[in-house]
Amino acid sequence: MLKAGAYTKLVDSAKSSSVSTTIDSLIERIQDDYAIEDSLSSWSVECICESIGIIYQKDSSVSNPPIIDGVALPNSTVEAFLEDEREITGIQDLEAKETEFEIVRKTSENPPRNDESKIDFKQTAETSLSKRKKRKHLRTAVFIFIVAGLVIMAISVSNLAGNKTFQYSYKASDLVPTMVFVKKGSFMMGDSMSAGSDNENPAHNVTFTYDYEIGMQEITFEDYDKFCLDRGRKEPSDQYWGRENRPVIYVNWFDAIAYCNWLSEKEGLPKSYDLSGALIDKNGRSTLDPSEVAGYRLPTEAEWEYAARGGNKSKSYVYSGSDSIDSVGWYDLNTEWRTEETGRKLANELGIHDMSGNVAEWCTDSYAKYLSSSLTNPYVADGSKRVIRGGSWYNSADSCRVTSRSNSSPETTFLSYVGFRICRTLF
Repeated sequence: MLKAGAYTKLVDSAKSSSVSTTIDSLIERIQDDYAIEDSLSSWSVECICESIGIIYQKDSSVSNPPIIDGVALPNSTVEAFLEDEREITGIQDLEAKETEFEIVRKTSENPPRNDESKIDFKQTAETSLSKRKKRKHLRTAVFIFIVAGLVIMAISVSNLAGNKTFQYSYKASDLVPTMVFVKKGSFMMGDSMSAGSDNENPAHNVTFTYDYEIGMQEITFEDYDKFCLDRGRKEPSDQYWGRENRPVIYVNWFDAIAYCNWLSEKEGLPKSYDLSGALIDKNGRSTLDPSEVAGYRLPTEAEWEYAARGGNKSKSYVYSGSDSIDSVGWYDLNTEWRTEETGRKLANELGIHDMSGNVAEWCTDSYAKYLSSSLTNPYVADGSKRVIRGGSWYNSADSCRVTSRSNSSPETTFLSYVGFRICRTLF
């Protein structure tokens, strides 16, 4: 019989232990409660884990089905067990038992007269007992299989509901532009060298408690036109400069977040924005913490600057990847006053292109003055304007510095020098 509360405790322990550790405990408990061989209990649990998508194998050397009383269990174990149960239930079970008792009764009434009869009687009794033991083993195995399955499923649900850092089983499709990993860390945000405008001060410490990924390049016309085609939207003008790998232009802030929500839906991820443009978490609730947002979105201003500086590999360049703007960016003095194809200039320390120049980029934050206090996972929700960072082909080199800031109304659509790149919190 089950010991009271034993398997409930195992489920509860999953909230503070790894799934592997909890399943190991489950196998040991099954062995203690039912005196079942290690190979049977382990194999049963591994089969259930595989069926519900949990990767677990206690011992890689145990790859064959267990053997019970010399009988190897096939892969269709459950069906075989259930079939055996049907054969020994109801009238058939009673008839089998009556047959055994009849043999014993007749033998008692007519005692054996020679050694051969004694041997036949003994063999018959032993065979009957062996069959009953096998049936008992099979019934026990079915019961263990069901209990183990329920416990493992409960562990999975417990992890999903109680663990904030639940790992999405997600692999990006070809719709998603190439992304670059950004390791969490801290940095001084703003103009720490006193070389910029007043709106870049005061410099202040920012800490990220989560990793994220950001687009290696700006969203191109090729990326954005797929969204327009799928949603029946009018494609923005390319000013006759060319489409495909050039960064998309003439998109306002709401266009950019609509693309992000569309991409999230296509990838099977929760949306990042509600209808008003506010950030929402993976459960659809409003949030001020970007670490709780699961879908694709625009980077926050702090995420943008940290990535532009090179993240935890930063060499403190003036521009994104260099102290020379010509090597990493397109600006007013080295272009023909138009956008250029993305990725043609050198990347920064993280492998990200065009964060200085080509087109300026929308961020998810509202624009606000800096404060001197240290911040963790910052995001500014209140304000009538949205942040724009990075400078463009239209701007001077000074506007392409990693600390330079600009802003505009989120409805502004007529800018041929503003585009965007995407970002996603990693869980």
